[in-house]
Amino acid sequence: MRLKVIGRRPDIASTGPWPGCDVLDVPDEQWSEALNARWIQEGIAARQCFRVISPLSPENLWVRSGTAWRKTAFARELELLEAASYVLVGDCWVPPSDPFVQELKREPLVVYARLRHRAREAARRREQSFVFPELAPTVERMRRYLRHLRRAMREPRMRAEVERLLELEARAEALLSSGTPYPELLRFTLAAVEVLEQQVRSQHPGLPDVFVPKCREELEPLLHLWPEVIVFPTFAALDRRYFWRTRPVPLHALGLLTGPLYADGQQCSPAEYFFHDVDHVRFLVREELLARGLDIPDVYRSADPYTPASTWDAARGRHRTLLDVAAGAVKSHGLEAPARLEARERSARQLDAKLAHLSDTDPVLGDAASWLLFEILHEKGFPLEDPVLREQLGQERHPVKLEAKFRADFYGEGAVTEAVPRRLAEARDWLSRQLRP
Repeated sequence: MRLKVIGRRPDIASTGPWPGCDVLDVPDEQWSEALNARWIQEGIAARQCFRVISPLSPENLWVRSGTAWRKTAFARELELLEAASYVLVGDCWVPPSDPFVQELKREPLVVYARLRHRAREAARRREQSFVFPELAPTVERMRRYLRHLRRAMREPRMRAEVERLLELEARAEALLSSGTPYPELLRFTLAAVEVLEQQVRSQHPGLPDVFVPKCREELEPLLHLWPEVIVFPTFAALDRRYFWRTRPVPLHALGLLTGPLYADGQQCSPAEYFFHDVDHVRFLVREELLARGLDIPDVYRSADPYTPASTWDAARGRHRTLLDVAAGAVKSHGLEAPARLEARERSARQLDAKLAHLSDTDPVLGDAASWLLFEILHEKGFPLEDPVLREQLGQERHPVKLEAKFRADFYGEGAVTEAVPRRLAEARDWLSRQLRP
């Protein structure tokens, strides 16, 4: 990932050039504080690292304006990074890690069992929620960012926005003081995402609006699927390994952004990114039920065979939903059978170890196998079970689909080297050989 360079403009100019790095290099007459802030926010949203060139000295952070002192653009850059919970390591500000995500990646079965036990105990006591203190750092980060937005709103016409932000900050503090209860946590997250959405779209008009209308009505049914299915918001950047390591359990991430980010073939706003993950979760749930012989209708299929694939139901004038239909099957059959989850976890660990070894001996083939596993388990949502994987690896469609995505820069320009698509068929054969007969 490219490194962004920040500091006082004379320092950046005198120590450059910066090959392979991002530098906001515009003429003085075109530069503005708003442009600079947007450039920083784009880096935060893309989870880039920022290298600091200028010393953190008073003269670089403050400048006299008449008889008063005001902060420099460099000081405001640092404030934006602090508001996004970036951490200074040496001369670089790096994105914060998410301890919960790291633990989940290491021990998905242990984490899910702990949360599910906590949730079932709350359900047994007929409580409407269960506490999720592991997500307190995420709530705190949202609270800090909302506070930063509020402090930047000084004009009288922004009074309504300021009051809205104060209300959300108070909700965040109440969540933190009560142990971060779920699903109140998710409802607060949606409210915060809506604020971020308004901010981002005011600066980036014309961003696509695809997943929000298709999936917004799925959120409430999703929140009521606990203790079987649990979701959580996170700012963490999730790599491909995360998805196959955590696929054994119905515990799913909903991504958070503070600015636009390219994902799945388009520039995503915060709400688009969040509901893009809701879309993933609903199909992950559907595939879980299909693996148990329970057929839940695909929302993309119309009763009319001549109608193009779409979630839009013209007869009812709204998008078809899945999770409200699936809720009864989830509750009656459950998704948490211990023996089944343990078998999945063993398969995930074995695949993970074999892929790590392959990547050491043949990095290109390892990358191709990693992408193919990601396509089957996450993009298509199939469960990590050896019979299911063996069946899917026996089909040509997954390598063909993945190669088409690479050609279309679906995952961003330069996501893979030119050699990776040429070895997808070999990767499919390698993965098939790793599965138990």
